[in-house]
Amino acid sequence: MASSSSSGLSPSDAVVALRSFPRRYRELFVSLKGDDTIDALALRMGPTGESAAQVVSDVTRTWALQADALHRVLFTNDALLHPALSDPSQRAWDTPHPESLDDTLVLLGHEADGLVEVIERVSPPSDWARSAPVAGGSTVTALDIVRDAVETGADGLRRARTALGQTA
Repeated sequence: MASSSSSGLSPSDAVVALRSFPRRYRELFVSLKGDDTIDALALRMGPTGESAAQVVSDVTRTWALQADALHRVLFTNDALLHPALSDPSQRAWDTPHPESLDDTLVLLGHEADGLVEVIERVSPPSDWARSAPVAGGSTVTALDIVRDAVETGADGLRRARTALGQTA
């Protein structure tokens, strides 16, 4: 789940972060220069064996899972959640990403918006403590899921920069 860097993150802070991620991911690619197209550079395997497009696509799929889990925790009473919520090693998605970087980034933006929509529906604030079991034995709260979604976005940015050969 969320690291210590996001452990104090409030839901309103998470909304700000999630709204900023699509722009921040897009900015990774704006400055790319070279003989290849931006799509080709985004698809090129980086030093860790993944492309930046693959990283963005994995973040998108993880956010879709997190948005669904958040909705289920908040609005149902008998949810059993996917093990990838508490085990990031299970977030290797087998489905291919779109061939166009622009399409990949549009999907990322849709998932970020979807998470924000669910977060903004939470009322009363005590609902952030609602929890559900995760297949495999752990339990997560609604707030844990939101904090982990922000961490997923930040980690994806770091991984995409690495795949593109960028530092910082």
